[in-house]
Amino acid sequence: MKNIRLQYSVWADLPADFQALFTQWNGGEPAHGQTFYELYFYWFDIPHEMARVLRERYGATDPHRWRDEVAVNTFAVAYWQARGESERLRKLHMLVNQVLSQLQDPTPPGADQADYFDQNYLELAQNPPAFGFYHFSMVLAALNRPLDWQQALRTLITPEAKDAAPLTRQPYPAITIDLPPVL
Repeated sequence: MKNIRLQYSVWADLPADFQALFTQWNGGEPAHGQTFYELYFYWFDIPHEMARVLRERYGATDPHRWRDEVAVNTFAVAYWQARGESERLRKLHMLVNQVLSQLQDPTPPGADQADYFDQNYLELAQNPPAFGFYHFSMVLAALNRPLDWQQALRTLITPEAKDAAPLTRQPYPAITIDLPPVL
């Protein structure tokens, strides 16, 4: 298996236009934009990306981008639930709803959101508000339909997952740009 490196920008190093987007999407207060950015990227996104690696490794990647994105988000939700992080998941749920209330759905009337996203992915990726709407809609879909840890492993990674070691129900340390030490 190849080495994977996740690299995220520190809030202060984000381009001003990205800081402005996250701030606008979170009620106009810069501290709220930063809180959402850090909660999503420094916390939720870690198992989200881990799921991408596992799905690729086990041949579970779905060519339909919407379904694949919902799957990795669902894995991340299951992971954090198994770690006992229901309070942070509730906070993320609230903040994602807040963000979505600030964004317009770019899907044309009568079109299916998932299909429209897949068919127009490259164009949408050039439009942060439109892409953000779809991206956070897929996070919300996962938050609204959680799986338990065993179900997530079997249905999203490989049906051959017999027994996974239970995750320690221990909250993640403070959310910072530095990952916690490996014990």
